[in-house]
Amino acid sequence: MSIKKLLLSAAVVFSAVIGGANAETINLRYVGAVTERAQNDFGISDISGSGVVTFADGLTSVSLSDLTNFSFNLTMDGSGGTDVDSYGLGDIVDPPGFSATLDETGNVTSLTFTTGFGSGGWFYPGQQLSMDLVNGSNTGNFDVGGFSIGTLTADVPEPATLTLMATGLLGMLRIRRKRR
Repeated sequence: MSIKKLLLSAAVVFSAVIGGANAETINLRYVGAVTERAQNDFGISDISGSGVVTFADGLTSVSLSDLTNFSFNLTMDGSGGTDVDSYGLGDIVDPPGFSATLDETGNVTSLTFTTGFGSGGWFYPGQQLSMDLVNGSNTGNFDVGGFSIGTLTADVPEPATLTLMATGLLGMLRIRRKRR
């Protein structure tokens, strides 16, 4: 195969991958400081969470109606065991709903959402999430009060597929040159 054919094939594959990238993904992480009530009354020692949000590519302002996927798991560890509350797109309470803002480079500058009570939870009461990237976040239950106050982080992952493909193309070109 000639170099021209190889580069043309690579360009076709590359444009197909770029054209197929029609969804933006944000990875979410929550680290909570456990409240005194959660420690004393329920024996909870650690609360953390992680999730993902997906919406159409190219948006700089995102609302609940723009989301194509939302999933979040809140993990509570303590003397009673470990519970995981799971939240999906249908668990977001509207209002206040969901909102996010991205700058021109795709970095998340603001993100807020509120959920109803998560599914799961055997040892501890289900938690409602009130997450805000800028102003702080918390988990709670109207029957027993708040369980944690913490920090939400949101990261847009690097397009690993493009990096992997570029590395493969460079490797193919290097092999081709060595054969000559």
